[in-house]
Amino acid sequence: MNQTGAVLMSMNFDEHSPIRKLVESHITKLGKLYNELQKTHPVSFILLPSAIEIIQFYWQHIVLEGERAISFYGAGRAVDPPLFERFLVQGLLLLKRVIKGASYSVDAANSEEENTNALQAKSLIDSRLLTPAFVNSCAEVLVTKYMQLRPEDLDLWESDPEGWVNGEEADHWEFELKPCAEKVFMDLLTSYRVQLSPILINLVDTVAVVNDHNSLLFKDAIYCSVGLGANELFDSFDFNNFLVNRLVPEVSNKEPSFRILRRRIAWIIGHWIGVKIDKQYRTYVYQIMLQLLAPEEDMVVRLVAANNLRNCVDDWDFETDDFIPFIEPSIQLLTALLKDVEEFDSRMRILSCLNIVIDRVESRITPYAQQIVELLPPLWAASEEDHLFKSTILVTLTKLMGVSIDQLEQSSHLYDYVLPLIEHSVDRTQLGSQEAHIYLLEDGLDLWWVTVQSATECTPRLLQMFPIAIEYLEYGTETLRKVLKIIESYSILAPDLVLSQYALPLFSSLNGLIGDLKPEATNTIIHLLDTILLASPIHLYAEALINSNLLWRMLNIIMENK
Repeated sequence: MNQTGAVLMSMNFDEHSPIRKLVESHITKLGKLYNELQKTHPVSFILLPSAIEIIQFYWQHIVLEGERAISFYGAGRAVDPPLFERFLVQGLLLLKRVIKGASYSVDAANSEEENTNALQAKSLIDSRLLTPAFVNSCAEVLVTKYMQLRPEDLDLWESDPEGWVNGEEADHWEFELKPCAEKVFMDLLTSYRVQLSPILINLVDTVAVVNDHNSLLFKDAIYCSVGLGANELFDSFDFNNFLVNRLVPEVSNKEPSFRILRRRIAWIIGHWIGVKIDKQYRTYVYQIMLQLLAPEEDMVVRLVAANNLRNCVDDWDFETDDFIPFIEPSIQLLTALLKDVEEFDSRMRILSCLNIVIDRVESRITPYAQQIVELLPPLWAASEEDHLFKSTILVTLTKLMGVSIDQLEQSSHLYDYVLPLIEHSVDRTQLGSQEAHIYLLEDGLDLWWVTVQSATECTPRLLQMFPIAIEYLEYGTETLRKVLKIIESYSILAPDLVLSQYALPLFSSLNGLIGDLKPEATNTIIHLLDTILLASPIHLYAEALINSNLLWRMLNIIMENK
């Protein structure tokens, strides 16, 4: 490995050179072998004669390549020749498993020999690799060399802001250099919190002033480390003070270059909100997030603010009363952002944020329901076969209709938007929806039930959908409970209309179910029948009850179990 690595690192092969590709392929295969050995036999791997040297070899080149990269980044250029990222990631993965060290401790379930070997491996790691000096150096290299934004990051930020944000949110850390370095740093800080926390907090003080672009990128990396380390720093770092005295002034700096820092501020708050931001400081948080969601703000900043506003509202310590002044601007800014984005991943994240806001503020969302709902049908039409996004739209509508139940008159005007989407999701006979209902059925049934519950009258369009519910009684128990709830809600809403048109097919379908189900399901059907019979005059259902044989089936069951 040393000889092969030396060939690659010392010779300035062209990026597309066949020799370079051959050497890289060889090194990658070796790296894969080492990682597989370490994953499957962690203790035995460390006890190999040259295991520590192998990890040190990787780390040596991680340091060298990091320094080379920073020299290019400082000049605003991409690294040339490019970093051998797969090699560096493999080295970071080897180091990460050693730092985490779960396999290098005594376990009562292991034999005495296994525990002895584990302790020996732990001793080797502590004495020859993870020394205090190495830990400090490792943290420094990861933060300053690998957690900074690269020129190619900023280029993609500019050319494809939505794609860049979605890439940052993706969980590909085992294959990408920067996310992998962040994971290694988190494990390092967790394992050596007492040693590293004071150093990290001191670094926060040293980056208070930004003099140029490079110092801005360095500051962003330091803030990144503070966000990643929130769970380890919460008892030693005064984030409340940091929020008021550092982040509030910094977020007001609207210089174009400071968009990097504004994006990071939204991100770091999202990481700390569930760890330690006291109640009296939450107003600052909401003000910052709304400021960063403004339409004139950079698109990346707006998207990251939306993602992290979700974290703030979904927090355990969230107080609705504190958020009331921010409900209207939040809805306005999120719906404006929803109009401005193009990628479905972006839209899904914004809708997810809206769903959380609706959940947490409940009926207070009602004045803004129309504004939200009017955005959704065009998005539905544009999504074509993206059923996951359509499912998110159904969930949003379900939440909106649900919180309007206490103010029924507010939701009646939403039916023109909602009913076609329900029908598309649950009607097997509708052209083009045969595949869709597989993905959308559950959410479509939920929305249908809430819609009938919140209705003040059974409109012709709503009544037309009732036969679909009867049809679903024949498809087993997976959706039966929800379908029975829908039928019950119809029976309460408009018993005369339902039974005058659909009594016989409804009772015939119920007759086919009774006796073949578990007692719990049968009891649910009996409860439904009770509701129907109590809500309607007998002349509407008597003949259908007899002709469907449902009455005789029920009497037979009673006689058999008397």
